[in-house]
Amino acid sequence: SDGALPAGLVLDTATGAEIWRHDVGDDAAEPTWDVGDDGRVLAVADLEVKLLALDGEVETSWDLTGDESVVSVVALDTGGYAVVRARGSIQFVGADGVVIADEVAGGKRLVDQTATVSTGGIIAADVDGRVTRWDSRGEMVNDVTSFVAGRINDVAVSADGHVAAAAASDGNVALLALSDTSTNESMQQRFAHPEGNVDSVAFVPDGTAVVSGVSEANGTNSFDDTLSRWEVSNDERLFAVGGIPEPIMGCTEFRNTVLVAPGGEFFVAPF
Repeated sequence: SDGALPAGLVLDTATGAEIWRHDVGDDAAEPTWDVGDDGRVLAVADLEVKLLALDGEVETSWDLTGDESVVSVVALDTGGYAVVRARGSIQFVGADGVVIADEVAGGKRLVDQTATVSTGGIIAADVDGRVTRWDSRGEMVNDVTSFVAGRINDVAVSADGHVAAAAASDGNVALLALSDTSTNESMQQRFAHPEGNVDSVAFVPDGTAVVSGVSEANGTNSFDDTLSRWEVSNDERLFAVGGIPEPIMGCTEFRNTVLVAPGGEFFVAPF
């Protein structure tokens, strides 16, 4: 097998028939990949980047320099891709597979969560509480160096691309307006979770509210798993569910994820 390609399988959603597959074997590094709107796949394994066509053939490939690990590969709404690396560098790639820019965010380490912006580009969050927004050309648009006091666990962007939300370890869900300029203090709004560490966040489709999940250790193998909905217009917590310390035997870390249905009629959280 080709050790530079990700272990992956592409199936027809209607029939389940296999379209193409690449195997890497047991010794391959854990790969990272994402699928663009055109169906092509950008994949990274062993610091080699490959752009795979619809039939699985490699259109183009290149090697990443240095020893920085890749934390995420993001398909941009504009048709390109971004390769986000651990110490803050981001490589922007056009839809044709040509590298557009290599940029350095200047933070300590990017969280393994990034979010796309509907107008093109990505949001990246740093463990020191910094949030940056980059357009699809690799230029920084927003830079907020003290967005929250704690580590950012998750980031999300509203469907219209106007607002970013960050779930933070200091117990806050923080909102930031994404303007077209570098003015970075235009809107900062916070929802304070009394329960503590906020692990995940998502917007409802119309952007009027966010849902969030808490993952706070209350003792050995016991965690608070409160889920909340917050109204953006008045900072009100509409409801909170869960919150009962739950024994999770055998686990050293508990994480939850919240996802909102496309119509906004419900959200789900696996436990």
